[in-house]
Parts: sequence; structure tokens; C-alpha cells
Amino acid sequence: MSKKLLVCFVTFFMIFWMQSSAAHSQAHQSWLLREMVYTTSGLGVKYKYRDRPTTIEILYSKSQAEAGDVAFICSNEQLTLRVTTVLGDVYKIIGDNISNAYEFNGNKRRTFRPKMWVSEKRAKKVKWIEGREERVIMPTEYKAVADIYNAVVTGKQVRLKRKKEYDLILNLPEVNDNFLAFGAECRIGNKK
Repeated sequence: MSKKLLVCFVTFFMIFWMQSSAAHSQAHQSWLLREMVYTTSGLGVKYKYRDRPTTIEILYSKSQAEAGDVAFICSNEQLTLRVTTVLGDVYKIIGDNISNAYEFNGNKRRTFRPKMWVSEKRAKKVKWIEGREERVIMPTEYKAVADIYNAVVTGKQVRLKRKKEYDLILNLPEVNDNFLAFGAECRIGNKK
């Protein structure tokens, strides 16, 4: 066997192995569902919700190997979204972000407009904000939340790119029972 043919075979095998490994790891990911009760306080909270226990339903993906985990959050009839930009325990990162979201202090959060693609189609640019520790980003417009939620339903890939900061393929597992059970208060899912 010639060296050229051997190199081609080895290259083909490595590409095939990497693709099948990526598909295998994506197939074993699933949506996880948790609830937490949180008492909101501070000036950033509407008066009718201030100092009252609120149930927050969190549906999130969890990757063991890469950033880009997604959490859909349903609370007070509003569906929001968080995306992690670092690898770590997504539930802890998101929980810390929710806890810090309503505290009133002088922390300025940067806004930006990343590029987003659903499959190969470029989505409308909308404004996002960074969480306090720059580990979480959140869209400020419902359009991005809806686009990403619908991408999960239709099995499409979502890519999010911010200049010089990151280029993420979001971890969006296939729809499962947790995904379908999520979001009754937000009028989505099976229990709406």
C-alpha cells in the first residue's frame, strides 16, 4: 500500500470517527428539568412580584465537553433564555445568574448583537446582554428565544457568534419528555 493511499485512508477514518463521536455524544444528551422557588427583591422587580416566592421552571441542556449549554426559563408567564459561554455546571451557572439578575447595584452589563444562524439561515440580529460574570448571555428580545425554542422542536442546529469572543454551536438535544412537560405557565409544551 502506498503512503499516499494510507494517508488518505487514515484521514478518512479519522474524519468518520470524529463525526460519529460527535453524533454519539449529541445523541446521549437530553433535556433536564428542574424547579426552584426564588423570592425576588430589589428595584429591578415589578412591585406585584417583589418579596413573593416565585416558582421558576428551568429546562436545560448539559454538555460534558463544551460551552453553549442552553436553559429555557419559565417564570411569571414569561419564557426567557440563557446560554453559557463557558464549560461548567450549567444548573449552578444559571442559578447564580438568576439570583444575581434582580439585585440592584451599579454593575453595568454590556449589550451586544451577535450573529445567529438557525441551520444555514441567518436570523435577525437582536440585542443580548452578558450576565455579571460573563459566563451567561441572555437575549433581550423574545424573537431570539422563539427562534431557539423552535430550532429544538424542528431539530435544527443553532450557531451564535460574537466577534473575537466566541463562536458557539448551541447544545440543543432532541425533544424528550422533559422538554414536552416544560412551560405550562408560559403556554408551551404538552401541559399548556
